[in-house]
Amino acid sequence: MKFLSAISNVFATIGKSERGQFSKGYDAVKEPFSRQRREAYVERAGEDKQLSTEKRNKIINLHRDLLRNAPESVSQDQQVRVNVVGCVGGKMFASFGDAKDAATEVMRYFNRRWCRHADFTYGKHFNEVLKTILTAQATNGNVVLVFDDGILTGGNGTGRVRGFEGDEIASVPKTEFEKHFPKTYVQSEGFVYNESGMFCGCFVSTSQRGKKTFAPQLGYITLKFDPFDDETIPNWIALGDMRRFNQGRAIPPGVSALTTAVDLHETRASEAQAAKLNAQMVGQILKTEDDGSPSGTDAGGAFSGPSTPSGTGSDEGTAEVRHVKLKNLKAIGAKLDEVPFGRKIELFDTKRPNPNFPAYAEYMQGVTAAVRGLPRVYATLKVQNSYTGYRGEQKIAEQSFMEAQKQLEREVCDWAACLAISRAIKIGIIKATLPEDWRERIAWQWPKLPEVSVKEAESGRKLKLENGVTSLTRELGPGEVDEIIAERKREKELFDQAGLVYPGETTESGQIKGDTDGDDDDDDEIDGEISDEEKQERKNEHEE
Repeated sequence: MKFLSAISNVFATIGKSERGQFSKGYDAVKEPFSRQRREAYVERAGEDKQLSTEKRNKIINLHRDLLRNAPESVSQDQQVRVNVVGCVGGKMFASFGDAKDAATEVMRYFNRRWCRHADFTYGKHFNEVLKTILTAQATNGNVVLVFDDGILTGGNGTGRVRGFEGDEIASVPKTEFEKHFPKTYVQSEGFVYNESGMFCGCFVSTSQRGKKTFAPQLGYITLKFDPFDDETIPNWIALGDMRRFNQGRAIPPGVSALTTAVDLHETRASEAQAAKLNAQMVGQILKTEDDGSPSGTDAGGAFSGPSTPSGTGSDEGTAEVRHVKLKNLKAIGAKLDEVPFGRKIELFDTKRPNPNFPAYAEYMQGVTAAVRGLPRVYATLKVQNSYTGYRGEQKIAEQSFMEAQKQLEREVCDWAACLAISRAIKIGIIKATLPEDWRERIAWQWPKLPEVSVKEAESGRKLKLENGVTSLTRELGPGEVDEIIAERKREKELFDQAGLVYPGETTESGQIKGDTDGDDDDDDEIDGEISDEEKQERKNEHEE
């Protein structure tokens, strides 16, 4: 009766639900039976009203659980990190025109000194901070970064960057709010807006997480800036992927595939559990004839569990079915050909794991990866059989990677570099005089899509250079051209001193470039001092 009552309650709940309501909000925080076909409805509230603080935190923690336990989620996150930031992401180049010494001093300080311990908490490299930002945005939606110019530790601060996740952002009681902002300002989900609706502040905490409202006695940090001041760089920034105008709190980009990711993880766990169980079960032994033993006798201790009638047997006795496990057979030393008289063994035809599961899992992985701009090859790490298909998937992902790189460059890298360099100038670490527009004259290095065929790629690059549609700076990255030229010049001098031919000084056939007569002498101006016979002799030796 309890079972029937529970079923009745379930169907009663479904029947009372309004279908129009199912299109509101996010599936990831709905009850299982509320996911039905949607109907259009009129939205009368903004995006921030779609998620309460509690539901927002549930989405954040569900993302975190997947990163802790779901291998495919970790794999996708890793692919974004290595392709967007990689090993070289976040390296700064400065070009100050004639002030080359100043540019060198700035780059040396930022890349070799500040970047080395950019993280506030653990002193990690700036490269690692950028990767953590990517993961945090995908998990939390919003991330707040604070540059410690004294706001966290006083004085001139540490000059390091501290990050706050989405559930470390919350509102404060009204009495506390009015201590920091005018009464005409409003707060929503931890963000503060002026009377014009412009974002101008937020509240974060190092000691409180998952709160709708921070408790003042436990501490919080007030962050604010003047939205009308375009000159001053604030010592904090709020990151978030906004998909709508007038949207306050950002939503994690993968939330639309969150339920799919959970389903995939749970299905795989169920398949694994079924496979483990079936691996232990050999089959079943059926009692088909009466061998004189009482009903229910365990032949040799091989049976597991109570006997189960399988149907009506002959007059000699009732047929019985008992499952037998592999460990029971091993325990009594039984073999398949030692089944007792009057019984037969039937091996189970197990289908676990399901042979169709790999294809299903690959499809589901593709769905969860697509919301982050990742083709299936980055989700499954399974390369396509054809070069065209594999390269096509790489090119699809390249645009998503480039967009993420540019977003980090504009929002994080420029901000961090300007504050770090300004602080270094203020406290006397950088002594050079910089141009007035030095903030607009810095650039960043990012990883690029690796070439599968280097020869084809270089031929294409050479053609673009010859046609004037690109430059070495654009192809190699800011600052790379100067370094490469200096390195090649130094290397060529070493080769010349050793009497060796520097790579790149020969043609594909092996002839030295500029040596028209093939005598291995690249200085043809002195050829007039050599007789024709000697030239011919050297040419013959070269051909041999």
